[in-house]
Amino acid sequence: MHDCILVEGTGRCKLVRIEEGRQEVTIANPGTGHYYGFRVREYSIESDGERKLYLIASGDPQDDGDVVDLVKEFNPTPIRDGSS
Repeated sequence: MHDCILVEGTGRCKLVRIEEGRQEVTIANPGTGHYYGFRVREYSIESDGERKLYLIASGDPQDDGDVVDLVKEFNPTPIRDGSS
């Protein structure tokens, strides 16, 4: 299982856990019967000379600055460092 930041279409964000290799996160819209899928993408951040990879699920790709802000806010465990 890996930490993944889910960025919903409304802009609401939360930390979720997903299975390794998962490429999409699906959530239900309560009361409507509708489901929404969000693509899981890897993002890398370099800090203190180390490159770390994080998972973010969203409808659209995230800007680098937004990724840094999300990682600071939710503090997910990186999936691995970028050197491996």
